[in-house]
Amino acid sequence: MTAQHFLRATRTPSVRPDDVRETVRDRITTYRGRLSDLESVVVLPDTHYPHHPTTGMVTDPTVVAGVVDGLREIGIESITIAIAGGRHVTGTRAARYLGYESLTEELDVEFLVLDEAEQVDITVSVDGRRVPGMMPKPLREYPVVNVPTARYAWETSFAAAVANLGRSCAVAEAPAIELAVAAKATDVPVTLVDAVYTYTGTANATGLLLDGENVVDIDIAMATLFGVDPADEEYLRILSQGTPTEYPVEGVSLADVRAELPLRPKPKPDEPHHLVTEAYKMYTRVSGDAFPPQLLGNQTRK
Repeated sequence: MTAQHFLRATRTPSVRPDDVRETVRDRITTYRGRLSDLESVVVLPDTHYPHHPTTGMVTDPTVVAGVVDGLREIGIESITIAIAGGRHVTGTRAARYLGYESLTEELDVEFLVLDEAEQVDITVSVDGRRVPGMMPKPLREYPVVNVPTARYAWETSFAAAVANLGRSCAVAEAPAIELAVAAKATDVPVTLVDAVYTYTGTANATGLLLDGENVVDIDIAMATLFGVDPADEEYLRILSQGTPTEYPVEGVSLADVRAELPLRPKPKPDEPHHLVTEAYKMYTRVSGDAFPPQLLGNQTRK
């Protein structure tokens, strides 16, 4: 991994697709010196579930389009958009629902479902020992432009750069070790965080982009956005080999953005989100169908 510590935060003029796409393209072209010698690049968005992009839970295809525009302007012709599903959906379904299949046709780039890609063995040094694992061959062989979201997560306080890499890496270890392995095993010359919409218990339109060359630096900066002490995240302590060091972010104060966020308690993984429950209540009233009792949780049905 690179030792560079340059971080830049930018706010788009609006959340309209044209404004977002143009701003992303401009940010990517600032890495011309770092990317221009690359022959092939894999672009990796966060596509763990087919949420609507305005929920802040998945990378907006518009942001990915801006990344591809920037890479093309730099002169990179061989570009692949790689899609990884999640625990409850395959990459193929996520790509179809989120619009990535049609986007790759529009942009004339390659399309790859990581669930279906060849897996290769990896072994990296983490916390003073050699840790084996597996990951998709394309993520091991080619440089990755990482395009994560800024959202709450289950295994960690938040999901951003490293978590997006870790979703495609399989390691028979604790989540922190798995995340560290993924970060060390992947060549990521540039990360651009899609925080145009964030998810902090509820969605919010921030118009924020954060980019840099080091995934650990990115996540330490994102901790500021979520009001999290980076030292409380084990994977950041491992990757930093001690206390995580926070480097300055140019352009926008993340602390100021955090003050605007509607920080709500993180939903519990074993309880339905209240919006899901309310949506099903509306559905049952309209359709006359039965209400799924598992969505009630500890509630009394009204």
